[in-house]
Amino acid sequence: MLLLPNSLSGLIHAEKLLHAGELESPAFFVEVFAGCAALSVAMVFKNVPTVKPWDTRHDPTLDVLSQGEILLQLIKCKRIKQAHFATPCRTNTWVREKQLRNRHFVRGLPCLSDGERALVSEANELVDWTLRACRALYLVKGWFSLENPEYSWLWWFQDILTLYRMPGVIATRFKMQWFGTSFVKPSIFLHNLPTFWQLGIPPERESRAVLSLLEKCQFEGRIVWKTALSQQYPPELAVKVAGYAQVLDTAHFGRLAKAARCLFD
Repeated sequence: MLLLPNSLSGLIHAEKLLHAGELESPAFFVEVFAGCAALSVAMVFKNVPTVKPWDTRHDPTLDVLSQGEILLQLIKCKRIKQAHFATPCRTNTWVREKQLRNRHFVRGLPCLSDGERALVSEANELVDWTLRACRALYLVKGWFSLENPEYSWLWWFQDILTLYRMPGVIATRFKMQWFGTSFVKPSIFLHNLPTFWQLGIPPERESRAVLSLLEKCQFEGRIVWKTALSQQYPPELAVKVAGYAQVLDTAHFGRLAKAARCLFD
């Protein structure tokens, strides 16, 4: 189980927020499939109102497949204004030795074993729930961002492509290398935020990538893919994301935010 950073220990839990009365801040940010919760930490330091991050590795009860309706209700009543989803790759990664999907059978190959079919089914449910949450935010004119590696079958899901084609939604490609990592890892944010496109601007000088993620290593007594160890967002990326989110609530940004929202109408 992952421990939350001390800076997040005092954040309000989503379930308490659902039943809370009048609050100083009317709307919050939540990080779902948060892992080490780097974005939540950065949001707190940027004074963006933030809900305690959701990840079963912090708390087994924070499972979107059983408790995700709490978040959907908070979105619909506009208490959650912005959410970020780092939906687990698992069977969607192209690095997996035995591929369980292809471009013709994105939701799973027809000749899988019972165990493989269960893995694919769970991953599909997580993608489907993520789509529900993104659509819910879109409908109430909130902000969403969905991240996965560039080489992920998630981007081939038909419903993901439909979401991408909606007015005001864009895909921003960048490399983790641009934010201080020693590996490249091209990734994509699918989002409707009018500031996040700036993540796709490469730095004037790129740091040299010296590590390959397409190999295994020993970690805590187990042999794992290096891609599994690269899931945590680098601090520089988290700070950038939080800064772009923070400006959404500033007075001088009002015109741009209003113009972006007009795309929904």
